[in-house]
Amino acid sequence: MNYKTCPQCKKLINSDRSFGGVSICQACGWTQSSREKGVKSLALISYALKGLVIGSVFLLSLSYIKYWDTYALEALPLQVKKITGIATSDELFTLVELCEKRKNLRCAINYSEDLIKRNQGSLRALEKRSHNLYLHNESELAMTSYEAYFKYGGKAVQALYEYARLLKKNGHLKSSIVQFEKVIKAKPDMLQITILEHYIKALIEDKQFVKAKKTIEYVQKNASKTFNFMETDLNKLIVQLNPKETSLKKPNSHLKRSKRAYVLPEKRTS
Repeated sequence: MNYKTCPQCKKLINSDRSFGGVSICQACGWTQSSREKGVKSLALISYALKGLVIGSVFLLSLSYIKYWDTYALEALPLQVKKITGIATSDELFTLVELCEKRKNLRCAINYSEDLIKRNQGSLRALEKRSHNLYLHNESELAMTSYEAYFKYGGKAVQALYEYARLLKKNGHLKSSIVQFEKVIKAKPDMLQITILEHYIKALIEDKQFVKAKKTIEYVQKNASKTFNFMETDLNKLIVQLNPKETSLKKPNSHLKRSKRAYVLPEKRTS
């Protein structure tokens, strides 16, 4: 490229002073070849690219630290191993747990799925994925995942409970009731109040009023601190089963407590 104006003295360079890729100012004697100009341009481009790379690495580092917080150093070697394909199943499971500690459910689900791709029947991976899908309110996917977990032999009581709640939420009342009963029978010597409440509500929604009423009365009679357990629902059931009944039932504070194991009421046969 031939210069038309001298960059040093700002005067016009005569056309006869530019030849062979070299420009010479007739006023101040400044000179520069197009080759030197190209070298400087390449140097500037190189500096710009280096700055861009350093800036990108810096921003990625900040993003990574923000994502993993205090677990960044612990997660980094595990992620490198995962990317290079040499991470073990235990190391991937550690990443799942780190995601859970960060309360990042989607991250935990993704790493659980990586584990399942390696071993489709991995119960701990299936249970983790199902549980985190349940917490993430992805009910349809959670139900499908739990079905796979039980298919491969999973038996965790907490998994049964969450599966029962998912079934109830999605309108599968009879299947939900069956699963709730499995959970209750798993610990017959313990009155699991929260579980029983969800179970009774499923019975009511399924119009199994007699069984729901008997279960509420059993809990009121045998639980030490729940005299008024689901009292409002019980009163509604009394009226539902006997429309002539208008008086509200009084709490069972006078009933003697029993230490018998909870036994599900028998189904009525017609």
